[in-house]
Amino acid sequence: MVFLQSAINQVGRDMGLVASNAIFKDRHSIPIRKAKSYNYSHSSSRQRSVQTKTQPIQQVQDEFIVSSALKRVNKNDSSKRVIEDEVFTSVISKLVSGEIQNHFFNQINFKNLYKTNFETLYKDYFSSTVNYKSSIAVSKILNNPKLRTKENLDTLHEIDELELKITNLDNLIKNENRTNVIVELNTKRYHLKTEITELKKKLTIK
Repeated sequence: MVFLQSAINQVGRDMGLVASNAIFKDRHSIPIRKAKSYNYSHSSSRQRSVQTKTQPIQQVQDEFIVSSALKRVNKNDSSKRVIEDEVFTSVISKLVSGEIQNHFFNQINFKNLYKTNFETLYKDYFSSTVNYKSSIAVSKILNNPKLRTKENLDTLHEIDELELKITNLDNLIKNENRTNVIVELNTKRYHLKTEITELKKKLTIK
Protein backbone atom coordinates (compact mmCIF):
# COMPACT_ATOMS: atom_id res chain seq x y z
CA MET A 1 0.00 0.00 0.00
CA VAL A 2 2.80 2.43 0.96
CA PHE A 3 4.76 1.62 -2.21
CA LEU A 4 1.73 2.12 -4.45
CA GLN A 5 0.81 5.41 -2.82
CA SER A 6 4.43 6.57 -3.12
CA ALA A 7 4.42 5.72 -6.80
CA ILE A 8 1.16 7.60 -7.34
CA ASN A 9 2.46 10.64 -5.47
CA GLN A 10 5.80 10.49 -7.27
CA VAL A 11 4.26 10.54 -10.71
CA GLY A 12 1.92 13.34 -9.72
CA ARG A 13 4.81 15.45 -8.42
CA ASP A 14 7.47 14.77 -10.99
CA MET A 15 5.84 14.53 -14.39
CA GLY A 16 5.81 18.30 -14.63
CA LEU A 17 2.39 18.66 -16.23
CA VAL A 18 2.19 22.43 -16.24
CA ALA A 19 5.74 22.72 -17.55
CA SER A 20 5.11 20.15 -20.26
CA ASN A 21 2.09 22.03 -21.57
CA ALA A 22 4.06 25.28 -21.62
CA ILE A 23 7.13 23.75 -23.26
CA PHE A 24 5.85 20.99 -25.55
CA LYS A 25 2.43 22.20 -26.61
CA ASP A 26 2.11 19.95 -29.69
CA ARG A 27 4.30 17.09 -28.55
CA HIS A 28 3.51 15.03 -25.47
CA SER A 29 1.05 15.16 -22.63
CA ILE A 30 -1.34 13.18 -20.50
CA PRO A 31 -5.12 13.48 -20.88
CA ILE A 32 -7.84 14.12 -18.34
CA ARG A 33 -9.62 10.94 -17.29
CA LYS A 34 -13.11 10.41 -15.86
CA ALA A 35 -11.87 7.89 -13.35
CA LYS A 36 -14.96 7.93 -11.16
CA SER A 37 -17.15 6.32 -13.79
CA TYR A 38 -14.31 4.57 -15.61
CA ASN A 39 -16.17 5.54 -18.75
CA TYR A 40 -13.71 5.48 -21.63
CA SER A 41 -14.64 5.57 -25.26
CA HIS A 42 -12.54 5.75 -28.41
CA SER A 43 -13.53 7.82 -31.38
CA SER A 44 -13.01 6.15 -34.72
CA SER A 45 -10.21 8.57 -35.55
CA ARG A 46 -8.79 8.41 -32.02
CA GLN A 47 -8.51 12.18 -32.09
CA ARG A 48 -10.33 14.55 -29.78
CA SER A 49 -9.74 17.89 -28.09
CA VAL A 50 -8.98 18.37 -24.40
CA GLN A 51 -8.15 21.32 -22.21
CA THR A 52 -4.49 22.11 -21.60
CA LYS A 53 -4.45 21.11 -17.92
CA THR A 54 -4.04 17.35 -17.51
CA GLN A 55 -3.59 14.56 -14.97
CA PRO A 56 -1.70 11.26 -15.36
CA ILE A 57 -3.47 9.38 -12.58
CA GLN A 58 -7.05 9.44 -11.34
CA GLN A 59 -8.03 7.74 -8.10
CA VAL A 60 -11.34 6.58 -6.69
CA GLN A 61 -10.86 5.24 -3.19
CA ASP A 62 -8.61 2.18 -3.54
CA GLU A 63 -8.60 2.03 -7.34
CA PHE A 64 -6.88 4.14 -9.95
CA ILE A 65 -6.12 4.37 -13.66
CA VAL A 66 -2.89 5.51 -15.27
CA SER A 67 -3.08 7.19 -18.66
CA SER A 68 -0.85 8.84 -21.21
CA ALA A 69 -1.31 10.45 -24.61
CA LEU A 70 0.45 12.01 -27.55
CA LYS A 71 -1.08 15.28 -28.66
CA ARG A 72 -0.72 18.39 -30.80
CA VAL A 73 -2.11 21.91 -30.72
CA ASN A 74 -5.69 22.25 -31.91
CA LYS A 75 -5.50 24.37 -35.08
CA ASN A 76 -8.85 26.00 -34.31
CA ASP A 77 -8.25 26.66 -30.61
CA SER A 78 -4.68 26.96 -29.33
CA SER A 79 -5.87 26.56 -25.73
CA LYS A 80 -6.76 22.95 -26.50
CA ARG A 81 -4.78 19.94 -27.63
CA VAL A 82 -5.81 17.23 -30.06
CA ILE A 83 -5.06 13.74 -28.75
CA GLU A 84 -3.56 11.78 -31.62
CA ASP A 85 -2.99 8.59 -29.69
CA GLU A 86 -3.58 7.48 -26.14
CA VAL A 87 -3.28 4.58 -23.79
CA PHE A 88 -4.85 3.95 -20.41
CA THR A 89 -4.53 1.02 -18.07
CA SER A 90 -7.36 -1.08 -16.77
CA VAL A 91 -8.48 -0.29 -13.23
CA ILE A 92 -5.62 -1.02 -10.82
CA SER A 93 -6.37 -1.89 -7.21
CA LYS A 94 -4.17 -0.51 -4.45
CA LEU A 95 -5.21 -3.44 -2.28
CA VAL A 96 -3.85 -6.14 -4.59
CA SER A 97 -0.35 -6.13 -6.07
CA GLY A 98 1.32 -8.50 -8.49
CA GLU A 99 4.55 -9.02 -10.39
CA ILE A 100 3.38 -7.16 -13.51
CA GLN A 101 2.00 -4.26 -11.50
CA ASN A 102 5.16 -3.91 -9.40
CA HIS A 103 7.29 -4.03 -12.56
CA PHE A 104 5.21 -1.22 -14.04
CA PHE A 105 5.59 1.01 -10.99
CA ASN A 106 9.30 0.39 -11.06
CA GLN A 107 9.40 1.46 -14.72
CA ILE A 108 7.53 4.73 -14.12
CA ASN A 109 9.45 5.57 -10.96
CA PHE A 110 10.90 9.00 -11.71
CA LYS A 111 14.45 7.92 -10.97
CA ASN A 112 14.21 5.17 -13.62
CA LEU A 113 12.77 7.31 -16.43
CA TYR A 114 14.90 8.70 -19.23
CA LYS A 115 15.24 12.35 -18.20
CA THR A 116 17.49 13.97 -20.78
CA ASN A 117 14.67 16.47 -21.36
CA PHE A 118 10.89 16.64 -20.98
CA GLU A 119 10.33 15.04 -24.36
CA THR A 120 12.36 11.93 -23.55
CA LEU A 121 10.69 11.81 -20.12
CA TYR A 122 7.20 11.74 -21.62
CA LYS A 123 8.18 9.27 -24.32
CA ASP A 124 9.57 6.95 -21.66
CA TYR A 125 6.44 7.33 -19.52
CA PHE A 126 4.22 6.69 -22.54
CA SER A 127 6.22 3.62 -23.59
CA SER A 128 6.12 2.21 -20.06
CA THR A 129 2.34 2.55 -19.95
CA VAL A 130 1.97 0.81 -23.31
CA ASN A 131 4.34 -1.91 -22.15
CA TYR A 132 2.30 -2.43 -18.97
CA LYS A 133 -0.97 -2.75 -20.86
CA SER A 134 0.71 -5.21 -23.25
CA SER A 135 1.94 -7.23 -20.27
CA ILE A 136 -1.55 -7.34 -18.78
CA ALA A 137 -2.96 -8.50 -22.12
CA VAL A 138 -0.65 -11.52 -22.29
CA SER A 139 -0.44 -12.11 -18.51
CA LYS A 140 3.34 -11.88 -18.31
CA ILE A 141 5.98 -9.18 -18.02
CA LEU A 142 7.10 -7.81 -21.36
CA ASN A 143 10.13 -5.61 -21.90
CA ASN A 144 9.56 -4.61 -25.49
CA PRO A 145 11.94 -2.00 -26.94
CA LYS A 146 10.63 1.56 -27.25
CA LEU A 147 10.76 1.23 -31.04
CA ARG A 148 7.87 -1.22 -30.69
CA THR A 149 5.64 1.22 -28.79
CA LYS A 150 3.62 2.43 -31.79
CA GLU A 151 3.22 -1.07 -33.20
CA ASN A 152 2.13 -2.50 -29.87
CA LEU A 153 -0.25 0.39 -29.24
CA ASP A 154 -1.96 -0.22 -32.58
CA THR A 155 -2.30 -3.89 -31.64
CA LEU A 156 -3.78 -2.97 -28.26
CA HIS A 157 -6.31 -0.68 -29.96
CA GLU A 158 -7.33 -3.57 -32.22
CA ILE A 159 -7.75 -5.83 -29.20
CA ASP A 160 -9.86 -3.20 -27.42
CA GLU A 161 -12.13 -2.86 -30.44
CA LEU A 162 -12.57 -6.63 -30.76
CA GLU A 163 -13.31 -6.97 -27.04
CA LEU A 164 -15.96 -4.29 -27.38
CA LYS A 165 -17.54 -6.27 -30.20
CA ILE A 166 -17.51 -9.37 -27.99
CA THR A 167 -19.21 -7.43 -25.20
CA ASN A 168 -21.91 -6.34 -27.65
CA LEU A 169 -22.35 -9.94 -28.83
CA ASP A 170 -22.62 -11.14 -25.23
CA ASN A 171 -25.46 -8.68 -24.67
CA LEU A 172 -27.22 -9.89 -27.81
CA ILE A 173 -26.79 -13.53 -26.80
CA LYS A 174 -28.12 -12.81 -23.32
CA ASN A 175 -31.33 -11.35 -24.74
CA GLU A 176 -31.78 -13.82 -27.59
CA ASN A 177 -34.14 -16.79 -27.40
CA ARG A 178 -33.81 -18.28 -30.87
CA THR A 179 -31.37 -21.17 -30.85
CA ASN A 180 -30.16 -20.68 -34.43
CA VAL A 181 -29.40 -17.01 -33.80
CA ILE A 182 -27.57 -17.83 -30.56
CA VAL A 183 -25.43 -20.36 -32.43
CA GLU A 184 -24.64 -17.79 -35.12
CA LEU A 185 -23.70 -15.16 -32.55
CA ASN A 186 -21.52 -17.59 -30.61
CA THR A 187 -19.72 -18.49 -33.84
CA LYS A 188 -18.97 -14.83 -34.45
CA ARG A 189 -17.80 -14.53 -30.85
CA TYR A 190 -15.46 -17.49 -31.28
CA HIS A 191 -13.87 -15.94 -34.38
CA LEU A 192 -13.35 -12.65 -32.56
CA LYS A 193 -11.70 -14.49 -29.66
CA THR A 194 -9.41 -16.23 -32.15
CA GLU A 195 -8.44 -12.87 -33.65
CA ILE A 196 -7.61 -11.53 -30.19
CA THR A 197 -5.44 -14.56 -29.45
CA GLU A 198 -3.45 -13.97 -32.66
CA LEU A 199 -3.06 -10.27 -31.87
CA LYS A 200 -1.75 -11.07 -28.39
CA LYS A 201 0.90 -13.28 -29.97
CA LYS A 202 2.13 -10.22 -31.86
CA LEU A 203 2.74 -8.46 -28.56
CA THR A 204 5.17 -11.17 -27.44
CA ILE A 205 7.26 -11.24 -30.62
CA LYS A 206 10.75 -9.91 -29.86
